[in-house]
Amino acid sequence: MASVLRVHYPRYEAVEDGRVLLVRYRSAAELHARADRAAARVAPHIAALTAAPGDRT
Repeated sequence: MASVLRVHYPRYEAVEDGRVLLVRYRSAAELHARADRAAARVAPHIAALTAAPGDRT
């Protein structure tokens, strides 16, 4: 359930609480913060892919 929400409905977050699955609506600030973290994670990889062949370290 959590992976379906993450892929198809990014505004919602599923949290397990014992035997209950809670679904919470994310605010715009939370969505932007999550996107910023994702961009920071992939930035080095994108830079390496776009670097000239002699510039790769």
